[in-house]
Amino acid sequence: LEILNRLRNRENLFLIAPVEALMQTVIPRSSLDKNVFSIKLNDELEREFLEASLADNGFSRSSLVESRCEFSVRGDIVDFFQPGADNPVRIEFFGDTIESIREFDVFSQISINKLKSIEILPVREICLSESECQSGLKKILGRSEELGLDSLLTNELEEKVENLGFFPGMEFLAPFFFAKRATVFDYLPHKTLIALDEPDLLKEKSHQFEDLIESEFNNCNDYGKIVPKPEELYLSSEELEGKYQNLHGAVSFNSL
Repeated sequence: LEILNRLRNRENLFLIAPVEALMQTVIPRSSLDKNVFSIKLNDELEREFLEASLADNGFSRSSLVESRCEFSVRGDIVDFFQPGADNPVRIEFFGDTIESIREFDVFSQISINKLKSIEILPVREICLSESECQSGLKKILGRSEELGLDSLLTNELEEKVENLGFFPGMEFLAPFFFAKRATVFDYLPHKTLIALDEPDLLKEKSHQFEDLIESEFNNCNDYGKIVPKPEELYLSSEELEGKYQNLHGAVSFNSL
């Protein structure tokens, strides 16, 4: 998510990615825009609102921030540790005004660096509002009926989504909750230069990965599991080739 957010902010990055990562869908830009929370010095903000935003974005409340994805509240001080950050952040309020934003050392809890602003990213790609949750559940029910699956298993899945909010493996249900499919290519500027290292080998790997996805999908169907269709979770090898051509390049490298 940190990389996607940096691309969203139009940073010039040098990215190295395996073909499997490029084929996988990611959170749509519109959803990331909605879930990124920006604050800066002297902003007027209720502390309770910041607490709620951190909880909604998947942070776990703790008495003391010691690990990533945690936040704590002590009086007018809110601490949180983002997933991709080297150090946690401490925000101090004076009334409803942001008085200071500092990084601090997780072991000594001492402030080490002043910041003028900070963007708070969600802990995970799936952070759903009530309406998004209900919309996704309707799609899950529709897929279950389409496949003729056991209603008991479907009800169990619905209860997990409603009661837990998030659970291991839920990321594979993302297409049911997002309005459209997106990949990392949707975050790249149109003139991005793309270089392919051993393009023939990459093409072979993309086909192998495509076959693996199809096999896993069929296994899930055999066990009565509700999963999105492969094309809802991944690009096909042909679509991947098309994405390459839409960018600047592609430049190919081959070993001698």
